[in-house]
Amino acid sequence: MVRSLLLFTIMILVFSGRIEGQACLPDSMYIDSSGFVFPLPYDSLNNPMGGIDKEACINQEFEFTWTLKVPDTVLFPGIPIPIPVDYFRIDTIGAISNLPSGLTYKCNPPNCLFDAGSLGCVIIQGTPLPINPVGTYDLEFVGNLKTATGATIPVTFPNPQLFPGHYYLKLNEENSPNCTTSVDEPGEGMLQTRVVPNPVDALSLLEIELQRGAELQITIMDLTGRVFRSWHLYAPGGRQQIPLDLSAMPAGYWVYQVVADDGKRAVGNLISTLR
Repeated sequence: MVRSLLLFTIMILVFSGRIEGQACLPDSMYIDSSGFVFPLPYDSLNNPMGGIDKEACINQEFEFTWTLKVPDTVLFPGIPIPIPVDYFRIDTIGAISNLPSGLTYKCNPPNCLFDAGSLGCVIIQGTPLPINPVGTYDLEFVGNLKTATGATIPVTFPNPQLFPGHYYLKLNEENSPNCTTSVDEPGEGMLQTRVVPNPVDALSLLEIELQRGAELQITIMDLTGRVFRSWHLYAPGGRQQIPLDLSAMPAGYWVYQVVADDGKRAVGNLISTLR
């Protein structure tokens, strides 16, 4: 009865749009970091490999993802003790300045509120319009850090005191050979997957179609990026059904990621009503 009621509630949320597909997936390599926004800004002396490592082109799809890891405490210049953090939040519109026309951003979570200790992401995506001047755009986040004391502190990234540097986005003319993008063309770079059933049972199946045999890494995470389970396996070419032992998965909304040894990947959502 409890499971049926929970399933009914989740399905209402799904059809009402309150549970949304994820705009981006945070990079789990930052799960143990001290925060804040990764990659860190470009700085010619201290972080020459940082910043935005992709170039955009007029009339070509583009996307780039930042991972946000909000720390539990922050040490501000001039304040001798760490300040406990409640959350960091950016507006869902207008929080990233100097974006070329045609590019927008979305967050995971969708309300762009990142709790202390959580792992989230912000993605800029879209197609730069011809009205944009070709050149370099110096991007900047503007948000608010809510402390456990109730104070709200405006914070920008990059920040000359906390995280100095720049997030330069190079915009090239149409069809420039310098243009790079993380948007995968159909059939290139993406795996075709689905999980059945979903909402999941204790033993569900990951259906995947491969053009050739491949080593796969399968990772299941919660919405903060915490890994529930991760493992490697070899799958032959063709359509495969891979058993997923989800008997210990708590009820909730989850993300799975499949990465093949050739770099192709898939990201999807799981709904659990098991516990």
